[in-house]
Parts: sequence; C-alpha cells; structure tokens
Amino acid sequence: MESLEQIKNRAELAAPGAKIDIVVNPGPSQQSSLLIDNAHAAAV
Repeated sequence: MESLEQIKNRAELAAPGAKIDIVVNPGPSQQSSLLIDNAHAAAV
C-alpha cells in the first residue's frame, strides 16, 4: 500500500500546478487526507 506522501506525489505529477496538502487527522484512526484545490480536483 502506498503512503499518503507517495499518493500526493503521484497526484502532483498528474496535475501540474495543483495545490495539494496533507491534512492530519488527530482522531484515534489517524487517517490523514489530501486537500486539493478546486481548480485541479477533477484532474486529480
């Protein structure tokens, strides 16, 4: 399974110029998310 950082890197390559951030989830599951700007969300 790919790490979130690896997925983020692949998404950045697929959509150059996209603003992609990792949003940390402090909850018990600690499942972080990717936040993608609206202009590039469909491309990712």
